[in-house]
Amino acid sequence: RAITSIDEVEIPDSVPSDMMKTAYDFTEGWEVDTQADQINMCLVHPLAVITPTNYEFAQLDPPSAGSEGKWEYFEESFEDVFLLPNKVDAIAFNITKHS
Repeated sequence: RAITSIDEVEIPDSVPSDMMKTAYDFTEGWEVDTQADQINMCLVHPLAVITPTNYEFAQLDPPSAGSEGKWEYFEESFEDVFLLPNKVDAIAFNITKHS
């Protein structure tokens, strides 16, 4: 069965397992480190992080036939996540150790 939420926390679709490892080798490109453990899940309290958004581009287009007479808004943004050092205990990981 699939778990879609824990209490009121929604769990998004799965992330590829090779993107959820504890160590990577960036010598040439990237690859999973041979000694990496598997991260199964992580829970982050929203007050433990800062999530700034940087808008690279934003535009409002006037109504047109293609937009059925409505204004259209476009944007390109970049998001990041910063962990607050004094709140690291608000983050929990479930990890399967490498065998």
